[in-house]
This record gives sequence, C-alpha cells and structure tokens, in this order.
Amino acid sequence: MSAHSLKGSIRRLAAMSCAVVWGTVVMGATGLAIWFKIEVTHSLPRWVVDVAITIHYYEAILACLAIIVWHFYHVMFDPDVYPMLFTSNLLQVDPPLAGLRELRLRPSGFSRPAAQGGPAPHRLRSS
Repeated sequence: MSAHSLKGSIRRLAAMSCAVVWGTVVMGATGLAIWFKIEVTHSLPRWVVDVAITIHYYEAILACLAIIVWHFYHVMFDPDVYPMLFTSNLLQVDPPLAGLRELRLRPSGFSRPAAQGGPAPHRLRSS
C-alpha cells in the first residue's frame, strides 16, 4: 500500500467516524426532544419539537442511505479490492478458471512442477 493510498484511507476513516459521531449526536438530541416533548415545551416553543421531528426523520433516512452506499462501495466497488472493475485493461486479467485445465492434467501429488519452483514429486519409500 502506497503512502498516498494510506493517507486516503485514513481520511476516509476519519470522515466516516466523524459522520457516525455527528449522526449519533443529532439523533440522540432530537430523539430526546421528541421523547420528552412535554418537558421541552415547558421552556421552548412547540415548533422546536416539530423541527426536531423533521430533523430526526431526515437524519434516519440519511443514515440508512449512508449505510447502504458504504456497504455497496466496500463490498462491490472498492478499487483496492476490485482494481479492474471499471477499467479497459480487462484483457490483461487471467480468466478465473484459466488454470483449471492445467490442474486437471497434473498427476495427483504435484502442486507445481519442480522446474517452476514447486515441491519435488512425492516418492514412495521402499520398506
């Protein structure tokens, strides 16, 4: 991992952490204002509770969308995990089953030919 991508990962993590903390504070404050609306309206006007309901509603939608978007990105679209997904260099990537034919043709007990740096073939000991 290069220093540039590490710096980007740290910034991404910091932004996600900041968003989680901010969302928790907003949802907590507005949730308490909604939960204790009688106590809140003793000292503040009724419209404060109405604004808290609206903010709480839209923050919940935003949180759900953020979770879905982050999940899709990290599971399917992360360029560190799937670097060739949206590039035109698809011809440079080996097909997933390219070595299957070669694997079937090898005798059992051989992982790679010894000439290519693999282990030596298994030999039976004579007793």
